Amino acid sequence: MKNKIAAITVLVEEKLELAETNNLPLSRYMNLAADDSVDVRYHLASNANIPQVVLEILAEDENVFVSHRALNTISRIKEGAVLQYGTPSAVGAQDLNLISA
Repeated sequence: MKNKIAAITVLVEEKLELAETNNLPLSRYMNLAADDSVDVRYHLASNANIPQVVLEILAEDENVFVSHRALNTISRIKEGAVLQYGTPSAVGAQDLNLISA
């Protein structure tokens, strides 16, 4: 039983790391958005560097925390309050008073 729990824990931890990745194929982000783990979906909803369509799907998530986080991330992107991956910047994000989603 301990081995099964440990294996599940490792799998969730791997998915959490993937949710914070900025260069996955759209299909992988879609799989993470449909994951059974609320934690995985919440982490994904915090990532301002994923395709907009994934955030829009997460904004309609059945879990209020996931949907609120996705809406918040979308709002921050629209306001320019996050520095998205690949955005050229002559100064660091801390100098622009930007916060991570």
